[in-house]
Amino acid sequence: MTTTHFSLGKKGGIGKSQSCVFLAQGLVKADRKVALIDLDPATSTIKKYAGLEVIELVDMIDRDSGEIDPARFDELIEIANERNDLDDLIIDTGASNCITFFNYLARNDSFELFEAEGHRAIIHTVIKGGDDQTETLNTLSEINDLFPEIEKILWLNEYQHKLRFSEKGAEGIVDTKPFKDAKKKILAVFKLPYLVPATEAPQINKMNENGILFSEVKSSGLFKLAEVHRLNKYSTIVLGQIAEGMTKVLAEEVKK
Repeated sequence: MTTTHFSLGKKGGIGKSQSCVFLAQGLVKADRKVALIDLDPATSTIKKYAGLEVIELVDMIDRDSGEIDPARFDELIEIANERNDLDDLIIDTGASNCITFFNYLARNDSFELFEAEGHRAIIHTVIKGGDDQTETLNTLSEINDLFPEIEKILWLNEYQHKLRFSEKGAEGIVDTKPFKDAKKKILAVFKLPYLVPATEAPQINKMNENGILFSEVKSSGLFKLAEVHRLNKYSTIVLGQIAEGMTKVLAEEVKK
């Protein structure tokens, strides 16, 4: 059985692709065989990562209309069925096709189809601090309204700005209505810690620009010793929580 992870979110620049890359690395750390599918024809981010297997759907844009052809999404279930060597398949969606993909998933009963074929489906969504906090939290509500029975994992992105749900900060998300409404189906909450602008943020940006994984940082020759040390420390925090959290999530599925 392949666990298929759908990264969903309407807004661009909130960390969807970043969370997919981190998820892939965390799953590999947990000894899982992983591949990713990039559904963003406008700004493909994850195909930069030579250290990850990335499957690209070609010809997603209809030549006549210039719009995304939703029929191309039919290939997702075919890939999941054909790649029975995979433990996990991660699907990264872009802001440019998110509404189209939402509609496709709902109208075609896609999650039910995946599960009927023996695949586990999990929705991932990012809630970002700062000006995007309200909008991304509302997206959780929309996702839960459309797909109330599908399991979900939340990513709290504090890269640039801390999340402020109450005096509890990020932990206050448990008291919000969107979280309470989806609580029964929320499997895990992963946190992307704040990055110090002068030191940590530039190194993560350099990794993204060059398609460097945490395991490749030292051998890449692109980072100074102090930078390698900081990135190793950040990797331990981020990938450690993902590997541990996903191991528990997957173990619970085995018990069922």
